[in-house]
Amino acid sequence: MPRRHLFTIVLAAAALLVPAAPAAADDASVKRAWDSNDPAFAKAGRDLDRALTRWRRSSFRRSGPVLRVNRRTRRLLEINTARVAGQQASTPTGARARRFALASNASFLRYTVLAARGVRLVSARKRVAGDRVLGRASRAFRLSARQAKSGRTLFRRAGVR
Repeated sequence: MPRRHLFTIVLAAAALLVPAAPAAADDASVKRAWDSNDPAFAKAGRDLDRALTRWRRSSFRRSGPVLRVNRRTRRLLEINTARVAGQQASTPTGARARRFALASNASFLRYTVLAARGVRLVSARKRVAGDRVLGRASRAFRLSARQAKSGRTLFRRAGVR
């Protein structure tokens, strides 16, 4: 009789351990979705640096390349947000990390909108208003970076690298 109970206890313990693997896999799929466009974002960042340099050297007149890179970044963000929103986290920590990932994307999207508005204002020689809007864009960017850092930390806590 005790052997039968021992076998039942071992079987129940094994059954409890099995669902842990899919949970990590679901959290990992959320992280993979969030990181899926990283190379494209890196390229857009390099292109933006180059376009901003040209814009500054042209006395803030050539805003076209900056606005083009901005639109491309916005499209990448929309795709990335849809991918992350389509994934379902399986642990509470993973769900929290997913919320931070989505919030970071939303803040970064706000940054792109404000930055484009500021670039247009500065190019139209409305420097004070443009600088004010670019300051708000900078704050949105910093918020996005803080949210992304929190999301990465939570993904690590959930066991996702």
